[in-house]
Amino acid sequence: MFTKKQPEPLFNVSDPRVKQAQEVANRTRKPHLLVRNDLGGLDIMSTQNVSLDEYGDTRTPVAIVHPEPLPDEISSLEYQDEVRHWVLMCFGVEIANDVRERNFRFLEEALELVQANGATVDEARELVDYVFNRPIGEIPQEVGGVMVTLAALCSASKVNMYLEARRELMRINQPEIVEKIRAKQASKPKPDSPLPGCCGTTR
Repeated sequence: MFTKKQPEPLFNVSDPRVKQAQEVANRTRKPHLLVRNDLGGLDIMSTQNVSLDEYGDTRTPVAIVHPEPLPDEISSLEYQDEVRHWVLMCFGVEIANDVRERNFRFLEEALELVQANGATVDEARELVDYVFNRPIGEIPQEVGGVMVTLAALCSASKVNMYLEARRELMRINQPEIVEKIRAKQASKPKPDSPLPGCCGTTR
């Protein structure tokens, strides 16, 4: 019986370079990459010095260390780029640029949010029928609508959307979480299936 090989650990979290990378990120307020060098050790590199679509050309990125959020910090201007860096590091260019896959994972997370907020499967199905019987919208305007309604939902739910977005990005950068996410992606029933894999965590 064929058994998939378990992914190798990305690195030892007790490695002093991990702590140093966090200190540098906190001091500069910029995310930094941990990359595997030719000798097997870890180097710290600013993400500003790396082209988004050129990961893996010379050294292997294993994690992105983000600055720990300050109590009064609300930062969204660079967040999209930070997430882009993470998706590229975790999955590579092909999956990062796969609009269908990104559609499915966004829809999955949106459904999980409304489920957690009390919506039922019947209500979700009713809205699916309603939306898909209407004219197709324009992507930029729909993105704006998503952000406005998400902000309104977060306000009604007494959730700080910016703080939770930052916390989640920090969480999914943990090596053990990255490994679980990669394993889940690899276990998808079919490469083009909208369904996620059967193990690990989401994203």
